[in-house]
Formats: sequence, C-alpha cells, structure tokens
Amino acid sequence: MRSLHLCEIWCTGLKLVITKRIVNAHGGELSIESDTVIGTKVSVQLPLVVLGMPVNGWYF
Repeated sequence: MRSLHLCEIWCTGLKLVITKRIVNAHGGELSIESDTVIGTKVSVQLPLVVLGMPVNGWYF
C-alpha cells in the first residue's frame, strides 16, 4: 500500500510544482511545451555561476 500512497502524492503534478519553486529560487526558468503527437518537453535554464560570481547571459 505504501507505493499506492506515494503515487497519489507524486502522480498529481506535484513534482513540477516543486521543481519550478527550486528553479525560481536559483534565478532560473522552467518552460513546458506540449504536443499531442510528440509528447511534453520540459526545459530548465539555470544561471551560470563561476566561483560564486554570476556570469551575465550564460546558462547551462
């Protein structure tokens, strides 16, 4: 029954909400593209930081 309970929690889209909050907290962006034939594409862009200093315009 434990796996059923976990699915009830995680199968509701909660993972995307948590991911979005983490990405936003780090100054990044999360985008979602959906196509009924191809499927769904989720992209995460995070700012590049080198030795604690942000590098303007660079993402990884």
